[in-house]
Amino acid sequence: QSWHQAKYSRITFGVAKTRFWDRDTGKLSEEAGRWADVYVFALLAHRNQETLNPLDVSQWEFWVLPTPVLDERTRSQHSITLPALRELAGDAVNWAGLRRAVEQHPGE
Repeated sequence: QSWHQAKYSRITFGVAKTRFWDRDTGKLSEEAGRWADVYVFALLAHRNQETLNPLDVSQWEFWVLPTPVLDERTRSQHSITLPALRELAGDAVNWAGLRRAVEQHPGE
């Protein structure tokens, strides 16, 4: 945010199940679900407003979480907080490590 803040915002990611659009039928699916093998969560973690640049991928952190891990959560099925994500996914990876992190969870 470009305006003054007394404290940083609480970081939460939306992970609600959704219906997908079926291009063969031209309709939304009847069932809601998570339709990806993995979720990639991205956070612009750089905090210095003077040097903040969202286009600089070195300022971002990424977490990769297999969809079944989200499905098995007993907490909210609609969102996940940053601390809960870190607990489930472990350490963040940088842009250079993102591809390998995704490939470690093929089709789980």
